[in-house]
Amino acid sequence: MIVMKKNILLILGFCICIFPGNLKSQISLNEAVNIAISGNDCIKASDYQVEAKDYAVKSAWGKAMPKITFDFMYTHMNDELKLDMDGIRTAMIQLQTSNQVNFANMESLLKQSRPLTAQEQQAVMLQASQKLDLAIPHFVETVKQQNFPQGIFSVSQPIFTGGKIIAGIKAAQAQRNIEEIKKSGYVEDIEFEVIQSYLNVLLAVENENVRKNAVETIAMHADRAAKMLDKGMIALHDKLRADVALSDAKRNLYEASEKKKIAVMALSSVLNNRENVLPNENLNYRNSGIVLDSFLLLLKTNNNILKQMSSLNEVLSHKSNAEFADYMPTIFGYGFYNVFENYFAKGLEPKWGIGIGASYTIFNGFERSNNYQQTESEIKALKMKEKEVDRKLSLLARSNYMEMKLAEDRYLQLDADIKQADENLKLNQKRYETGYGTSLELLDAQLSEQAVELARIKALFDYYNSYAALCKTSGKIDRFLSFWNNH
Repeated sequence: MIVMKKNILLILGFCICIFPGNLKSQISLNEAVNIAISGNDCIKASDYQVEAKDYAVKSAWGKAMPKITFDFMYTHMNDELKLDMDGIRTAMIQLQTSNQVNFANMESLLKQSRPLTAQEQQAVMLQASQKLDLAIPHFVETVKQQNFPQGIFSVSQPIFTGGKIIAGIKAAQAQRNIEEIKKSGYVEDIEFEVIQSYLNVLLAVENENVRKNAVETIAMHADRAAKMLDKGMIALHDKLRADVALSDAKRNLYEASEKKKIAVMALSSVLNNRENVLPNENLNYRNSGIVLDSFLLLLKTNNNILKQMSSLNEVLSHKSNAEFADYMPTIFGYGFYNVFENYFAKGLEPKWGIGIGASYTIFNGFERSNNYQQTESEIKALKMKEKEVDRKLSLLARSNYMEMKLAEDRYLQLDADIKQADENLKLNQKRYETGYGTSLELLDAQLSEQAVELARIKALFDYYNSYAALCKTSGKIDRFLSFWNNH
């Protein structure tokens, strides 16, 4: 006997190793949510979007920092750049030559008591001009070669921009906040999708169980009816009625089983195609004890759509401030340093310099004014849309709450109905066994109890599903998860 048990265990272990896919793992709703979130590509994409906006914020801050550039150019001119001052040299030679002639003429008057003749003056002028031409260099200087490189370091620092830079930084931060809100919205969408899929599987499992019990009960009745027909205790009609009811019950069970497979496949898809997963929890009623007003207050501050619109309004507000700053002058400091000093135009170009400057656009075709008015109109339009969205979301929250309360009331009312149906079934079963009741009465009692059980399960499903929808509308889906995990 012990050897047989060991062999059976070995066979079971072998089957588990070979066919692990046939085993179904059971998980809680909280575990299902964590699995879906951990591998979701939309959330990973959102992380990259937030990261991109982080860099956008840093880029906006960079506009407040100094800007340093290096410009390199290599230039070829049609000719060398020269400074020609030979006109001054010529005038100097002429002046000095004239002076030499005058001096020679005065000397001739003193020594010879006569002035120089025209030929003598011409000779003195020629001799003096030749000496001066040899003594005085030409006034021509090459200040820039025909081919030359240029390398200039430049730095500029904004001093006053009318608030444009600060507005840009705040707008970038608000856009990053929008991406964070979008990511939170994706997480809530996934959580809500998992909750719905999980509840659908629970509903399908409960429906399948009810259908199984119905098949077993009706099968027992059909078997009993067959025996009673053999003994002549009932008519053939009653036996055929039991067979038809059994056939219907089997068909309903098959449909319930197929719907369960579809629900499990949907849950598997939400859980990143994780196969063979079933819930390890049941649909059990628990009073939520919620108040609608508290959810309406949560909606104002936590709904992702309203939060995105609020952040977008902030972005437009900062954009408006930046465009208003265009009406202000831009003041900046600047400096430069020229690297290749050997190629300077000597005495004409500075090696370095610093300064302060200002820029102001006087007229640009009313572009500045129109851009500002456009943004102001967009802000007004967004505020109107925000009011309309708030109204519709409040209506949706009220609708979710009413559906939840109706489903809860329906479930509680069916609690009494299920007890009554159970008592009615027992009564008709005893009447049938003692010959006082008919097969039709017993089958009607069985089907009535089954219908009440199915309606009760559906009411409980609607109760939880509407509660989850209310939490999602209010931006607090984690409140439903906390409620579910504590019951």
